[in-house]
Amino acid sequence: MTDTGPQEPPSALSGETRHLLDAVRVGLGLDPSGTDAPVSLGLVRRAARQGVAAPVVAAARMLGTADEETARTVADLSRSQALGGLRALVTTRQLVELFDRAGIPVLVVKGVALGAQTGREPAERHGVDVDLLVRPDDLLAADQVLAAAGYRANERTCPPLGDDQRSRFLRWSAYERSYSRQGAHADLHWRLTPGHLPGLAAEAVMDDAVTVDVGGTPVATLDPDAALAHTVLHGAKDYWLSLRSTVDAHLLVTVAGAGWERARELAADSPAIAEARLGVEVLCGATDLVADRASRPRRPLAQPTPRRRWLDGIEGRAELPVGGGPPPDGWVPYLRRRCSVTPGVASTAAIVANLLVTPDSLARSQARPSLWWVDALAQRPRRILTRARRRGERS
Repeated sequence: MTDTGPQEPPSALSGETRHLLDAVRVGLGLDPSGTDAPVSLGLVRRAARQGVAAPVVAAARMLGTADEETARTVADLSRSQALGGLRALVTTRQLVELFDRAGIPVLVVKGVALGAQTGREPAERHGVDVDLLVRPDDLLAADQVLAAAGYRANERTCPPLGDDQRSRFLRWSAYERSYSRQGAHADLHWRLTPGHLPGLAAEAVMDDAVTVDVGGTPVATLDPDAALAHTVLHGAKDYWLSLRSTVDAHLLVTVAGAGWERARELAADSPAIAEARLGVEVLCGATDLVADRASRPRRPLAQPTPRRRWLDGIEGRAELPVGGGPPPDGWVPYLRRRCSVTPGVASTAAIVANLLVTPDSLARSQARPSLWWVDALAQRPRRILTRARRRGERS
């Protein structure tokens, strides 16, 4: 038998994922000659799901498309991105003006503000909603500003209710509230993450805020290091199912000048930083994931490595709870993951409290403070029994 020499280990990335990464690299100008494969319909659809439609649309202009149906889909997606960017731009400017007139300091995080910070147009980087950060002391006033402007709050996100003990507990355990008005959506945050991280507290990041130009309007946003830490924590919280978080992190470092070490300090040594750095290295072609122990099946309670976490997300193997149901992998791994992303005693306590005592059940509780936990926890089995009875009636 002829010795063919050492064999290259098989890649841990699937062919579809490699094709997606190649197209994103071309669209971002990282490696314009890295592939000559035309953009396929499946690739376009996956890019839209993983939040990287803009670079893949840009890649399609250079690489071409596989067929006419794909070309039409790319054109439709391009128009959709342009309209979404315009809508986000208009909504952002209106909200900034509202808070400016009310004299309430506010930061716009992610979305078109992050796009402007990293050299992108609104069509290239926008979100479904506009994320706003205010100081906790300004939360009630901010809620009133949005209500006066016609925004209606999502009933399931209860704070703010007032300035009593119940409201303070809700604000400590929860961190955002969603609002809508005629197709415009906004999320009001009084904390950036589900956990409590001092370096990313509203007061701390507002003191270091920077201003970017969003369609001719000066908009205050996170400084690059805080934006990197927040982007990384957000991506890790969602199990890296969105490649957009990795792209954002790459551009924050290369365009906005953010630093990994400073982000690690702000994120309290969260393991999410290592996961993001690996993802950015793979995106830039500096690291190639190959099959080894990290890509093999692991024991249910084994702690996955950073490469495994990012790889599971980018390959679509990770799953988030749907509709308030139980996590697919069980509560123990899910809770451990949530608590590890934003480490610390206060963070863990707030995350556990928010899972056990739901804001909607606590907000409706008529019990005295010493019995809130008992009353709120009782709502869960009651809802389970109600749903089971309704399913039985339908069947």
